[in-house]
Amino acid sequence: MEIIQLDEKITIEDYEAITFLKPAVDALRERAGDMAKSLGDRTIWMINSTAQGGGVAEMLPRLVSLGRDLGMDVRWGVMSTGIEAFFPLTKNIHNLIHDSGEMNLDAEQREIYEKVNRENAMILRQHLKPGDVLIVHDPQPMAMAGMLKEQIEDIHAIWRCHIGVEDNTGRTRHVWDFLRPYADGYDMAVFTAPEYIPDYFKDKSRIIHPAIDPLSHKNRDLEPVKLMGILCNSGLAVNHHPVVTPPFDTPARRLGADGNFGPASGPGEIGLMYRPIIAQVSRWDRLKGFAPLMEGFVELKRRVGHMSDEAGEDGRQRRRLGIVRLVMAGPDPASIQDDPEGVEVMDEIRSIYRELPEKMREDVVVLALPMASRKE
Repeated sequence: MEIIQLDEKITIEDYEAITFLKPAVDALRERAGDMAKSLGDRTIWMINSTAQGGGVAEMLPRLVSLGRDLGMDVRWGVMSTGIEAFFPLTKNIHNLIHDSGEMNLDAEQREIYEKVNRENAMILRQHLKPGDVLIVHDPQPMAMAGMLKEQIEDIHAIWRCHIGVEDNTGRTRHVWDFLRPYADGYDMAVFTAPEYIPDYFKDKSRIIHPAIDPLSHKNRDLEPVKLMGILCNSGLAVNHHPVVTPPFDTPARRLGADGNFGPASGPGEIGLMYRPIIAQVSRWDRLKGFAPLMEGFVELKRRVGHMSDEAGEDGRQRRRLGIVRLVMAGPDPASIQDDPEGVEVMDEIRSIYRELPEKMREDVVVLALPMASRKE
């Protein structure tokens, strides 16, 4: 268990400066003021499985920082382990909740799952006091709440599940049955849609719909000069003119014809500011459909070769499809501890990419984005 120290601070005033957010900020101040008083000296602990990569890791720094700015003692803990089988196990749990993966959750898997949760719970226990609040995110650390409640009186626990599917299948029943024993450790659960809630959480759950943070580095509006600066700083474009900011310490890397990663601007520029782009940015996860996307793009290009010159708007559509590029980007797979599948998926993508015709490889761009800096 690692207690994360935040490297940036965000305040409620930062959001208040956005005109359309002012009413929501005022309501939040009022609610949070009452809550901070009722919490007293209690600490709210956010617990998850990785400090970088994926939506939860991007969300928590802002939630922690805002909570502190609103007068609450909010801290962030990330579980860790030296047991190699743990994260492949929890990745399979993740996939099963999405109606994918292997239905092999047995007593041996439960032993591994509980052992890692117990080890992390015992470390976290040293930081907890009676009355503290645990907000545990997703399945990886789910067993910790019940374990900690056995050790410390008056601990309050909320499970925040960010994933799910609408269908009730053999796979989803298998995984929800595996997780059922740990539900008793929670006073409340939060899901993103009512269809995702398993039966045993029906009477103690709430819905929080997904949202984006308008001040995160990903979601901010960018002026053209700033945009070009970022592309040049990250190695995704060649700076044909001086730019304001210096290069990033670790640039983005691009998959080459030999299956290895090299400079993103080689052997030629991607053309992000010039060519039509089909882009997918996510973790390297089979559920994201990278391989089918690449296959679909290859088929699209094949069909373009059979279009007449007059197709579309005076041939413009044929021209557009002729120069479009597919860009698939995700984090450096080795940088995310709770996602061992990422390395496997990247190896599959390498294999497919190397088999593409040379001309097609020029139009398919696979990028590994460095995770050394959250901002970059």
